[in-house]
Amino acid sequence: MPAAVTAIRKVPWKRVWISALWLFKKGRARLEANLTVKEREEFWGLIRGAKGNPANLSNRQRERVRDLVGKAARGG
Repeated sequence: MPAAVTAIRKVPWKRVWISALWLFKKGRARLEANLTVKEREEFWGLIRGAKGNPANLSNRQRERVRDLVGKAARGG
């Protein structure tokens, strides 16, 4: 099994997804402050495409959501 697949399986997806939903519902200010317009558009597109289930996203899309959630939550 490729190392990337193994690494993706180790990501705590439940925690990432809960953080993404929190940002969606209550964290708009953090999204506005910490993500560019393009990143926000990408984030919302991924969230809409998932339709409430991260399994609806490809591995690459889930990785991108994880990165955007981290940047929005922590900044920079």
